[in-house]
Amino acid sequence: MVDLDKFKAINDTFGHKVGDDVLVQFATILEQALRKSDVSCRFGGGFVVLLPDTNMEGGLKVSENIREKAEQACMYLNSDLKVKYTVSIGVSQIDFTHELNIDKALQRIDEALYIAKNNGRNQVAVK
Repeated sequence: MVDLDKFKAINDTFGHKVGDDVLVQFATILEQALRKSDVSCRFGGGFVVLLPDTNMEGGLKVSENIREKAEQACMYLNSDLKVKYTVSIGVSQIDFTHELNIDKALQRIDEALYIAKNNGRNQVAVK
C-alpha cells in the first residue's frame, strides 16, 4: 500500500489540478517500476500494488525503488516553482493458500503503511 505523504498540503497549497498532475506523475512512476504481471490501482486515498509470485525480499526491493523514484521526482509549475513529494509504503506478504479473505491482508498492509508514516514518512515498513 502506497500513500503520498502530506498530499492534502499539495492540494491546499497548489490546487487540485496540480494534485491531480502529481497523482498522474506518480502513477507513471509505478507503471515504470512494475512488471507486466504486477497490478497497481487507486485504493482509498492511495494506491495498492500487487506483486504476484514475489517474496517479501522482492517486494521490499520494488517498494524501495518506488520510494526512491518518488523522492527524486518533481513537478515544475514554472521556472521558479516546483512540487516535490515523497511516499510511505506498507508491505506484507499474502499466502493465498491459507489466507482466502483479502480483508485481513489489507488491514495488515494498512498497519504497515501507518508504521512508515508514524516513523517519519518517506520510508517502507513491513507487517
